[in-house]
Amino acid sequence: MDGARLADLAQKKAIYQEFTLFGQRAKDAGMDLRLVVGSWLWFLLNMVMTWLEGRMSDPALTNKQMHTLLDRFGPALVLFDRMLSQSVDQKKAVAAARSSLGAQVAEAQGKVADAEAALSVCHDLPASRQALLEAARRHQAQAATLGTRVGRRTSSADRRWGNLPCRPERSAAG
Repeated sequence: MDGARLADLAQKKAIYQEFTLFGQRAKDAGMDLRLVVGSWLWFLLNMVMTWLEGRMSDPALTNKQMHTLLDRFGPALVLFDRMLSQSVDQKKAVAAARSSLGAQVAEAQGKVADAEAALSVCHDLPASRQALLEAARRHQAQAATLGTRVGRRTSSADRRWGNLPCRPERSAAG
């Protein structure tokens, strides 16, 4: 690589780093603006709620005035309550989905590890002792939950007739 090409690449790298920094600053400014706007809206809602609570608790308030206030502010109060309770419900739903998906991921990783161990054993490939022991533990745990018997011995006839999960290639003559 010649010097001119290297200088050009260094200049392009500097420009790229400047764009990256600009993007990070824009993202930070956007997040700051989001916090400011959210705080302002929360302040406004708090002011309205404080005024409304004071007005509704006023003993001099007539039924007609109370119904007028409820007609005007009722839909917004219902929406506000739904918004506040929805965040709690969403957090619970996300936590439940996360735990469910985590269990599914662990099960899928176990199946992959079992398949790798079975492939290693069937094709006489090297397999770590730890991988084989973990596959055996998972197999026994699965058999225990299903209520099946574990520990069946296999013979060469089982391999020959394809009764094992790994089936060796059959020759055209055999």
